[in-house]
Amino acid sequence: MKKFTFFLVILGVLFSVNFSLAFDTQSIVKTEVPYDTFFRGTFDNLVFDFTLVTARPDTLKALSLQNLGTLTDAYQLDYLTLWADDGPVGFQGMGIDRKIGNLIYFSTLQNWYLNNLSENIADSQRYFVSAEISSYITKTGSVQMQIPKLIDTNANGSFDLGDMGIFMDSGNNGPTNANIVNDNVQVVGLTTVDSLGPKVNFTNLQAGQTIESDSFVIKGMIRDQGATSIKDRFIYIDGQKNVISIFDDTTYTWQYVWQNIATGEHKIKVTSSDQGSNPGQSEEITVNVAIAVPPVVPPTTPVNAYKAGDLIKASGAALYYFGNDGKRYVFPNLNTYKTWYPDFLNIVTIADLDLGTITIGGNVTYKPGVKLVKITTDPKVYAVGPKGTLRWVTTEAIAVALYGANWGSLVEDVPDPFFVNYTVGLPISSTSDFSPITVQNAATSINVDKGL
Repeated sequence: MKKFTFFLVILGVLFSVNFSLAFDTQSIVKTEVPYDTFFRGTFDNLVFDFTLVTARPDTLKALSLQNLGTLTDAYQLDYLTLWADDGPVGFQGMGIDRKIGNLIYFSTLQNWYLNNLSENIADSQRYFVSAEISSYITKTGSVQMQIPKLIDTNANGSFDLGDMGIFMDSGNNGPTNANIVNDNVQVVGLTTVDSLGPKVNFTNLQAGQTIESDSFVIKGMIRDQGATSIKDRFIYIDGQKNVISIFDDTTYTWQYVWQNIATGEHKIKVTSSDQGSNPGQSEEITVNVAIAVPPVVPPTTPVNAYKAGDLIKASGAALYYFGNDGKRYVFPNLNTYKTWYPDFLNIVTIADLDLGTITIGGNVTYKPGVKLVKITTDPKVYAVGPKGTLRWVTTEAIAVALYGANWGSLVEDVPDPFFVNYTVGLPISSTSDFSPITVQNAATSINVDKGL
């Protein structure tokens, strides 16, 4: 009898453990996605919207989805993409919300899944699932997504191929009691007329943002709805039209180098059209520019009393280095300036007309040895040598030896348009190839570094 009672106690413990490590539909707050019509070659079509609520901090590791509609294979739906809500509340998709990844189609069960995730959730997180419709779809279809009821085939608490539901790091998986179904259905039409323009947005600039520099690289994304190519791209700053020439049609990313920015408010928008002349544009945003240069006290020396090696400026905010060759050299951004000067003291103000007579000799490059640099389109990290020579740091061990354990904090992005100011030298294959202190001490001035 004692053995039987002990056995029941053990069963009760196991039952309570299993019960505590599971959640039901109350832990998923579903926001209904309305009826809609999607067209082939389109993306960011919202098909599921849910918020995952946790009783304590946890980590989302995997989830699976099923379509109750008629589009059931990867040839009709190019991608189902999982997003975390970011930026403005609600689904924005490309370039705004945080993309977690594309779900994988499992033909055996006709479902999609995404695993090996590390989505930390403090108490709740809203997620979206969007569909990208194939450009080659030949029949109409429908989408009605659901998160299926939990199936943990081998009862190990972790996601394995063929499992269903949501899997958490704690093992608190679910839903255990029912499927979570979007009540509305979205349909896919087969119109052959492309009447949809590009989707356009900013990725590093938002309404109300303050820029504290007289130059700024504006970044964003442009992708055509309908899967045709982009014909043109323009950015309007205070009504002035400028061509966006830096565009990667594989990542859909663009950049525009905004220079010589005046302080105050500026209105900015981006427009684009596809090969069918269908237009698209971003929202127009207003940003504020407040360049962090202290007011310049009128000089006690006469105007124009400047010499080689001085920092000079006119009535505008831009600063220049006056070289031994009688030319002025531009600081392309604040980061470059800070490698040479700790503050904005000892600036000589000259007349606008006098500044206009001084030829621009080029851009100032980073002071050797102070920082590590890279460009957004190249994963290599470079040390800066004399005369703007970039030396590829070939291993992390070398970076640690030369710049310390926190070398990563010294890495700064050089905008692609400014990369032409530099030359690529020999790689650093050992610590004996380069000494940051030596090159830094040798560069006593911009004149010396440039050999002026």
